[in-house]
Amino acid sequence: MLKFNEQKQIESVNGALALRNQINELIDGICKEGYKNICWLGIGGTYASCLQAEVHMKEKSKLSFFVENAAEYLTTGNKKVGEGTIVIISSVTGTTSEIVDGVKKHRRVEQG
Repeated sequence: MLKFNEQKQIESVNGALALRNQINELIDGICKEGYKNICWLGIGGTYASCLQAEVHMKEKSKLSFFVENAAEYLTTGNKKVGEGTIVIISSVTGTTSEIVDGVKKHRRVEQG
């Protein structure tokens, strides 16, 4: 692969793994509160990652979940998204407009 940096990839994975305890605590809290469903929200490469999570969850989980393209969600909405929906996002920069706007829309929908 062109411009592949193995050490950078290893550091990225190790950085994510270092967050595992924090993520587990967050998820435990969400499960105690209860939820209706899970929405994987992405655009571009993060949408592709959502599709990978979907395949894994179909095989390993009975949880109610779905994948949503952020641009489509902004345009058409989704009646599955509402109170009790956990929206999982990913953004390398944290500034991807479709993701930021999708989170804002979800907050408005959730608040009624």
